[in-house]
Amino acid sequence: MARWILEDVDEEKVHRLLKEFDVPRLAVEILLRRGIPPSQIHSFLFPDESFVHDPYSMKDMEKAVDVLMRAWKEKRPVLIHGDYDVDGVTGAALLFTFMKSMGWKVDVYIPDRINEGYGVSSNAVEEFHRRGGKVLLTVDCGITAFESVNLAKRLGMDVVITDHHEVLSEIPRADAVVDPHRPDDEYPFKDLAGVGVAFKLVQALADRFGMEFEDLEGYLDLVALGTVADMVPLLDENRLYVKRGLKLIGKVKERPGLRYLVEKLMLKEVRSKDISYKIAPRLNAAGRMGSAFDAFKLLVMREEDEAEHMVKTLINHNSLRQEIETSIFQEAIRTIEDMGLDRMPVIMVGGENWHLGVIGIVASRIANRYGKPAMVISFNNGLGKGSARSVDGTNILDIFQRFSDTFIEYGGHAMAVGFTISRKSYEELKERIEDLEIERREEDIRIDAEISLRDINPELFDVLRILEPFGLGNPEPLFLIRDLEISKLSFFDNGRSASLVLRKGGSSIGALWNSIDQDEIVMIRQGALKMDVVAEIDPDFFNPKIRLVDTKFKSGIDEIDSMLYMPRIRRDQRDQEREMMEKRVSELLWDDPWGKIVVSDLRSRNYLIMEMLKRNAVVLSLNDIISRHVYLSILRHGDQDESRFMGISRFLESPPEDVDGIVLNELQLLFAFREHPKVRRALEILKNYRTMGLMTKAPRGMKAFLKEMRFKKLRKLKLRRMEFRIQDFRGREYRPSTKVFSVILEDPHEYGEIEGHVYHHDLNRFQRISVVNLVKRRKTTRLKLSPNTDGLTVLLGGEVIYRANPKTAYELLDAVYPISDHETPVLTLNYDTEPDYEFEDELDRVYFERFTRRLYDSPAREIIHLLQDPEELI
Repeated sequence: MARWILEDVDEEKVHRLLKEFDVPRLAVEILLRRGIPPSQIHSFLFPDESFVHDPYSMKDMEKAVDVLMRAWKEKRPVLIHGDYDVDGVTGAALLFTFMKSMGWKVDVYIPDRINEGYGVSSNAVEEFHRRGGKVLLTVDCGITAFESVNLAKRLGMDVVITDHHEVLSEIPRADAVVDPHRPDDEYPFKDLAGVGVAFKLVQALADRFGMEFEDLEGYLDLVALGTVADMVPLLDENRLYVKRGLKLIGKVKERPGLRYLVEKLMLKEVRSKDISYKIAPRLNAAGRMGSAFDAFKLLVMREEDEAEHMVKTLINHNSLRQEIETSIFQEAIRTIEDMGLDRMPVIMVGGENWHLGVIGIVASRIANRYGKPAMVISFNNGLGKGSARSVDGTNILDIFQRFSDTFIEYGGHAMAVGFTISRKSYEELKERIEDLEIERREEDIRIDAEISLRDINPELFDVLRILEPFGLGNPEPLFLIRDLEISKLSFFDNGRSASLVLRKGGSSIGALWNSIDQDEIVMIRQGALKMDVVAEIDPDFFNPKIRLVDTKFKSGIDEIDSMLYMPRIRRDQRDQEREMMEKRVSELLWDDPWGKIVVSDLRSRNYLIMEMLKRNAVVLSLNDIISRHVYLSILRHGDQDESRFMGISRFLESPPEDVDGIVLNELQLLFAFREHPKVRRALEILKNYRTMGLMTKAPRGMKAFLKEMRFKKLRKLKLRRMEFRIQDFRGREYRPSTKVFSVILEDPHEYGEIEGHVYHHDLNRFQRISVVNLVKRRKTTRLKLSPNTDGLTVLLGGEVIYRANPKTAYELLDAVYPISDHETPVLTLNYDTEPDYEFEDELDRVYFERFTRRLYDSPAREIIHLLQDPEELI
């Protein structure tokens, strides 16, 4: 669970700044929490030309301008070599538009994403030289293009590189290399995008013509597009360029194609997120599905009549991209879930000839779906090209470095990696990566301010407007809103997202919640929970909404119950299970329990143990398997101290102190193993404690053993002969045909796309009891749950599908032992026929082989007999 951090602000600083500047208090608080120095707050909110640094302070800028001015004077053809993403395309469009307007003879080349990949194309250099080209000018690429630059120089060309990527140990031997990441570069701001570096070159060139910054503002729409799309920090001069450029997108007369695209997307006021989620994907789709040159043409065309046709082309590219992406994603999900690949620490999935233009997007969707890093590989003739995406808290580049010998090549950063791998190495990597342990950092969510629903108003929208643009380095503000109730709820995306209405008092607001955990679905499906939320605000004046980033549920159990069920119904519907069990326990424990043996069914046994825990007892079982079983069963009724449940081995290592007595759980098993050295030692130590014995089975021949253990009284609850049916699908695929069923799994998040409430022992007490209440009130018909839930499956009724490999017969008994006499459960055996268990404790292993193995090797009829007659297992 993420930690929420809302830092205090210095009230003295706030008051001083409010007196000094006419800015909203909330904006000041947010910026102070983000670490913006008080002296910089006004300039951050209202950036001006003072943010713009001298382009000539960038290394080699003077040389680059000299080369290009000589080309201008001598009419030497210049090739602008861009890149296929939005940053590279907008940078190329910017240089082309400016240089052409000033009289340069220019041509543009955008490489093919699929066939050429990233970098300067040697084929393009050769072709340009063949046509008489003299100067090569790169945008958003070139800093690692050693071979292509050497080729251009051998052909007698001048080369100017403009790039913003990290520099290797050396730089290409070009006439000028303009990159703020050069070690010898003293430019004060290093985080320009490729289009930003191109704009600095335009500034320097414009200076030679006596032009000022104001003369270039008409190009800031292109700078804003590429800067936001490339996800560089929106700080320093990037903030100025984007803040002003956003106002121009779709409004520059000389770019009818971009204007028509904005109109087609129905964007009246373009925000940075509109670039990220609407404009950039359509420009990128050209490079993914066809040619990125189409996106370039859209940005530089002047003819109105061609603009509509080009926008339709890009939209068609994007539609095709979505279709192919969805098809590959669905195929990948089927493969992942059919083969159980989602259990791996890193999900690896491959397919034949998957489109290389979309596998990165597919990898992102898979990583988001399962909350794990994902690798997606497209194979062609045994060679795979892949994309990997990570999740917050996991550096996937570290994983690649750990298995570097597996890959032909790879490169990227903490959240994304591109790579090439052979089919053979891919299969080997899948095996090696199964044992990988990934340490994820606990996520911190830094909250910008706490507000109420009433605060979501035009004044807040004004604060958001002056804080824009949002992006890397200046993310959208996160607001804490407390004590909200769900009044309306609608799931979509197979239950992974929800649209809801939240309210508090007389105020309400619409909300969107993506990537919901199954645990959270349990909590919200009935629409009755109070919760605190961390959310982003969508400042639509007429229809404001919030997007939930994280939630914490708050309500108590009684409040949940009263909200889920009307008071009249609640009074009439008593908890029959609890009443029955409490009555049985009172009958069995009406006098001193110590020295007593109680023979009862599983349900009564569990309630007896809960009562004895209140009396400062420790529960001792033969081994950890049985101890874990009873602890998890009791957990359904409320949290317990797990240290008070132990097996013989742990008991011998550390006998309990300061307890009133020991409950010997399933005493008949100690009798069955009485000759085992560990058990023999434990029995001797137990003579120093007060003890109580519990048995769900009473085998013959125990009289002398019980006398030796100094037990004096025997209470026996009448054991019902169970009636149930078994369907045997062990080792085979099985899908339930009934409407009401439970699926018992090792991991309740499994079992395909079947929806249902999820119960497992890692839920907190509030969540567990909420699910139990739904079952008791017949508010659900499907359960996916862990083994050992004290008959929760029987409470639901219907069919019980047992898919988890049982470690003890008690797990099966737990699933089918009836609450009342008139229940006939249907038990479907659906577990593997060859369990893959490794037991650290020797008593666990011996017990499994002696007793549980029969549940795998016996026919269904014999299993019925074993479970119906408790003494048979002993």
